[in-house]
Amino acid sequence: MKKNIIFTILLLCFSIANAQKAVNFTCNDCSGKTHDLFKNLDSGKVVVIDWVMPCSSCIGPSKTTYNVVKSYDTIYPGKIVMFVADDYANTACPSIISWTDNNGMPNTIKFSNSAIKMTDYGTNGMPKVVIIAGKGHDVFFNENNSNISNITKLQNSLNAAIAATLNLKEIDDFIYKTEILPNPSNEKLTLNFNLKNPEKLNISVLNIVGSEIQKIEENKYFNSGENSLEICTENLNDGVYFLKIFNEKVNKTLKIIINN
Repeated sequence: MKKNIIFTILLLCFSIANAQKAVNFTCNDCSGKTHDLFKNLDSGKVVVIDWVMPCSSCIGPSKTTYNVVKSYDTIYPGKIVMFVADDYANTACPSIISWTDNNGMPNTIKFSNSAIKMTDYGTNGMPKVVIIAGKGHDVFFNENNSNISNITKLQNSLNAAIAATLNLKEIDDFIYKTEILPNPSNEKLTLNFNLKNPEKLNISVLNIVGSEIQKIEENKYFNSGENSLEICTENLNDGVYFLKIFNEKVNKTLKIIINN
């Protein structure tokens, strides 16, 4: 419930501060695959578009964006896609591909196509990054040049964008009345939760950047109704972690604080 409240606040803040809408495009990427922006958004994806020259000044902000995007892969696998587009579609695809790969951004979708326009989102940049999500096709982040490298703003924008794609009522119907006791905890904690239906679940502990550091349960069957699970935390260093409960239907993450 706390997570849902945070998501609601994030959405409210962004809806007040940012009413910009995305502009659709349908075009082929550098591998020849066709992409329709609105179809991606309507399917629940968060789309990050990074326009580059490409040039040396584009590397830092683009790589920061890429690293922040990749940090969400464990918690929300496949949720965020990153497009890297040539700014004016006048650089050949092989150059875009080699530039991204050589600068540590391999898992991106590359474009050199004039259908993807920076001018649809205001002033041009070197680079320019936008974050778009939701069936309303809303823009949650729109920055140029060095302003892109604000990691906190990138994370907050991605959190709000992800929230726009989640059916929070559906998550509450699936798993509800979740609590962690005690929190902060030391040596061990107890996870309590209710399930609407019997489910096979995976439960893991993630670090602050979303990497799995401890697998608690894998494909374990839990009954409908109340469930309780004791988790040993004595091998974790003091700090903030996330408890991830997931299967093929939904992810739910809960913040935990370890104070051994």
